[in-house]
Amino acid sequence: MKAEHRHELKTNELAQWLADFPQWLKNNAKMVTYISFVVIVVAAAYFYKTYTKDTLAVQQKEQLTYLISTLGHARASVVQAQAKGMDTSFNLIQIANKLQDFAKTATDDKMAALAYLKSAQAIRQELQYRPKTVDTEELALQINNAKGAYQNALQKANGDATLTSEAKLGIALCHEDLSLFPQAQAIYKELTQNPDYNATTAAAKARIRLETFAQYKTKPVFAPAPEPLQQDTELQDFTFDLPQDAEISPNEPDITE
Repeated sequence: MKAEHRHELKTNELAQWLADFPQWLKNNAKMVTYISFVVIVVAAAYFYKTYTKDTLAVQQKEQLTYLISTLGHARASVVQAQAKGMDTSFNLIQIANKLQDFAKTATDDKMAALAYLKSAQAIRQELQYRPKTVDTEELALQINNAKGAYQNALQKANGDATLTSEAKLGIALCHEDLSLFPQAQAIYKELTQNPDYNATTAAAKARIRLETFAQYKTKPVFAPAPEPLQQDTELQDFTFDLPQDAEISPNEPDITE
């Protein structure tokens, strides 16, 4: 069959289909209307979901940024209050709770991980800023709360090198706070030896902790105070007799002053 004849047949078929289309559309009006409605609804739902997701992500980023900024201001306020003899360290716990509430509802896992990390840091720092000594039982309870937040951050990090290494470093610090030094040392070694963490600040911090690890395990020992010098020794070393007829020249310094 020649190409011209085939083209003529296809043209006739198209013309026939166009001629029959209005009648087909009339006969299938209900089905066409239903399909059109479904397509419009699906398209609208898709665009609405995409718009809502993007809008929510922006709002959550702003909320997390605000909470982290508030935490920084709270730390500065605690230090200023301490200079005036006041204790406002409890404000850090309030912000830590808000960060954990945010992490539980965050739609983005990385934002949730960062919120858990900041929450855990605030919990540990609250203990450090307290003007009074914390008893062993309360210390263990609060450090375990911080450790739990670090573990949640580790789960939400999903393998992200920076977030994962920071979470592991935090867990190691909690082990140190509880005097679990072998567990802490094992995590520090992992952070320094795993090439995935070479470019992270957590690995650098872990390396420093390992280099100075003995300082954290040993209590400081103060040297004994020197014995005071005896009075007669002081007189013997720093006094002498002048002849009774000796005179001091006005041009020479008065060594008896």
